[in-house]
Amino acid sequence: LLSNLNMLEIGSNLLHSSLPSEIGLLTDLVKLNLGGNAITGSFPTEIGLMTMLEVFWFPNNYISGTIPSEIGLLVAMTSLKLANNQMSGPIPTEISNLSNIQQLHFEWI
Repeated sequence: LLSNLNMLEIGSNLLHSSLPSEIGLLTDLVKLNLGGNAITGSFPTEIGLMTMLEVFWFPNNYISGTIPSEIGLLVAMTSLKLANNQMSGPIPTEISNLSNIQQLHFEWI
């Protein structure tokens, strides 16, 4: 349906939902900004299918659980912001695969 979408910015809209596994179908997405909403649940492992993703901004939500190891498949990533969520656990070692990363922002509340 939105297979050619390359940027999705819907931050600060008070969205109340979880992140569906179908997000992984947006394989041409380069920028995803969902920061400043009320998104709950955990990150689906299908985010690993979004290999074109360069910018992944998800701060200030209510995401719980851990960062999935599939994050390491997003080798085009330059900016990853996950601060101010309810995540726990270790940062996966696969994050070291992000050889183009310029910004990492982790801060759990």
